[in-house]
Amino acid sequence: MEHRRKKIIKQSVRDTVTKLLDEAHSEYLKGNRERSQRHVKMALYHIKKHKVHVPKDYVNTFCKKCRIVWIPGKTARVYFDRKHNCLRIECKKCGFSKRI
Repeated sequence: MEHRRKKIIKQSVRDTVTKLLDEAHSEYLKGNRERSQRHVKMALYHIKKHKVHVPKDYVNTFCKKCRIVWIPGKTARVYFDRKHNCLRIECKKCGFSKRI
């Protein structure tokens, strides 16, 4: 019974996280940058508190250092790194880069 309860809680937390990250993206596009950053922080708080993984579709949608939503061309620079033969995303705000 306890295992089933935890599974239900984790699934609801995953749903909440996806909604928060979608809201963060839409708020950034509306121009509410602080609210967008707050949504990302709340999503990460839920992820840490309930020990769930970030959904695979949302892993590369925000900067882990400054908590800003990545939008190619506006907040992130996407380029091919020839040295490591991979795709790289670089945050324009803090300079954090991630290899994909």
